[in-house]
Amino acid sequence: MGQPACSWICCLLFPLFAVPSAQAAFNVLSFGAQGDGVNDDTPAIQAAINAAAASGGGIVQIPAGTYLLNSFSSTPHPWKFHNLLVRSNITLQGQPGAKLLQGPGGRSPLPAGASSVENAVLAFGTINNVLVTFQNTKYNGGFYALQATQAGSSQIALATPDDASHFASGDYIAIYEVTTGDVIPAEMTQVTAVNSGVFSLAHPLARSFSSPSLANVTSLATTNVGVTDLIVEGAVPLLVTETFGFLAQNCQFISDMAGGQNSTGLDINTLRGGQFIDNVFRTPFNLEFPQRDSEDIVFQGDTFYATNVGFGEYGAHWRFSGNHFWLSSTGTTPAAVSISGLDVTFDSNDVHSLSDLTAQPWGSVLTDFLAPAFYARYIGAIQVTNNTFYCQADGNSCALLQTANPVFSGNGVYATGSATGLWVTSGAATLQGNCFSMGTGVAININGTRQSAPACANYYVSAVTNAASNIPGSVAPGEIVVLFGSGLGPPQLTQCPVTNVGSFGTQCAGTTVSFNGVPAPIIYTSATQVASIVPYSVSGTTAQATVTYQGQTTLASTVNVASVAPGLFTSDSTGKGQAAAVNQDGSINTPGRPAPIGNVISLYATGEGQTSPAGIDGQAAQIPLPHPLAPVTVTIGGTTVIPQYAGGAPGEVAGVRQINVQIPSGIQTGNAVPVIVQMGNVSSQAQVTIAVQ
Repeated sequence: MGQPACSWICCLLFPLFAVPSAQAAFNVLSFGAQGDGVNDDTPAIQAAINAAAASGGGIVQIPAGTYLLNSFSSTPHPWKFHNLLVRSNITLQGQPGAKLLQGPGGRSPLPAGASSVENAVLAFGTINNVLVTFQNTKYNGGFYALQATQAGSSQIALATPDDASHFASGDYIAIYEVTTGDVIPAEMTQVTAVNSGVFSLAHPLARSFSSPSLANVTSLATTNVGVTDLIVEGAVPLLVTETFGFLAQNCQFISDMAGGQNSTGLDINTLRGGQFIDNVFRTPFNLEFPQRDSEDIVFQGDTFYATNVGFGEYGAHWRFSGNHFWLSSTGTTPAAVSISGLDVTFDSNDVHSLSDLTAQPWGSVLTDFLAPAFYARYIGAIQVTNNTFYCQADGNSCALLQTANPVFSGNGVYATGSATGLWVTSGAATLQGNCFSMGTGVAININGTRQSAPACANYYVSAVTNAASNIPGSVAPGEIVVLFGSGLGPPQLTQCPVTNVGSFGTQCAGTTVSFNGVPAPIIYTSATQVASIVPYSVSGTTAQATVTYQGQTTLASTVNVASVAPGLFTSDSTGKGQAAAVNQDGSINTPGRPAPIGNVISLYATGEGQTSPAGIDGQAAQIPLPHPLAPVTVTIGGTTVIPQYAGGAPGEVAGVRQINVQIPSGIQTGNAVPVIVQMGNVSSQAQVTIAVQ
């Protein structure tokens, strides 16, 4: 994926200025939380969580608002901290618009002598959640020898039957192949019956162990916890450790850059029974899925924005379905998506590689094996079916299959450049019903033998990005977006004319764009990218975006829909660096023309959502100028201020927002002062700056 064509923006801007209902409920407002984004709500929310724990569990309700978490607690690990600790049988339940925001005071600085620091927003588990306790005799009370275990069996037998006195029906147990080492092959389950040293188990075993050992981890385990309908933003939004039963649904987990090196996506280990449904995960780094022997994991309808994602470490029984992956892998990333486990189904997902994976000759957009060689016997039964891959991987592979007898069927692979569509090293894969749209690379390579394959249509949408930030994500009504792909329009970029009523039309040079079947105004079109405006009538949680050129319509690309999706325009259209901004005297803000403190500067954005008066698709802003319904704030150099004006840019198309804000005193001046616009609870992209003197 490239950046949006810059000519139109220069012309556009610069001529102008599941929880059981029987559980008790604990509303955080009743415990003193403010939800105003200013006061530290950490103590109040933790008090509500503690009250639920004291009652044996419950629902902690979090009404709409921004809850600043500006203090943190330590843990037994000297480098790891958290804002909120959630124990067994508790679900955090947000209302629409509820956000937990980790503030600067909610992040520990790097401790002396530490090479890293981890600040989690939500930590599910015991106070020892940052430690591995199940396999540690300091915590688990010791190991008990088992007879050999058999994969598929729901029974185990103690080597010494008298050891059964240490267990009871209902206990949570951990079965280890060996008892020394760091990441150890293991299975976590629950005892359903004890009979003379023979245990019946809640789950059939995934693997066979010849000389296993058993630990009773009942006192160490966290059970039946979850989080729903919340926005969680911070260095490490979510930490879950040694847990049976976890649900995350309808949430946004955002790992922001404010933590510097102290930012990761998730920290989840040893999870049995995890459901992640209809969430959005966003991190500028690698996103690790649950690790350390996590089993029975479901990702369904989730959207991921990261450099790369994956799991391993002896995971088993994973299901991915209907997910959307938007991955900006670096040249050194060996795989954008790694599904290195046992019994894994990867079905009906779409994977978008947004940058070229070039530095690894064995690199791939998706692989079924990314681990040391000795892991091979723990990995297998991989099925990759009915997915769509949009692939940039010059010199590498879109899909790399290395395990024994994988299945790759019903997939569509759309590759650019010299990427190989599918590389199979095992030689025993089941391949059927796939199609490939290739650049100069070969479609299929099986152990060095190249094969042709049925061709996919060569017109498709591979990415939908905010035209200002150049970042894929949720779209908002009225947002200017850029659709990337192939066969979208004429070979040369064509600027679309304004109609005689002063608006952009919904047809341009043979191209039309629609969201959920509603025609969208078009700003420019070309074979590989089209700039369009999301119709104001688009609603719901997802939309189907299609492009039609000369009668050929792309497959629908599913995008999430949000009330707001702000992005700041930049001077070079990359979404980074110098903002597209106008000084109070009418000059363009640049390092050579900085804005004095106390002056007003005009910023330009898109993604504000619904307005008053209501926006009209493709029409230029008219008096009275529309204002966004969502509240708007601007943070300049770390200081947040209310803008003097936030609304339509006079004479510009609906979807462009002008924000006039006075530069606050007390900030550090310079050529690159950070600026962020927040609309509602959503912030514009990082790494945008203005020049201030």
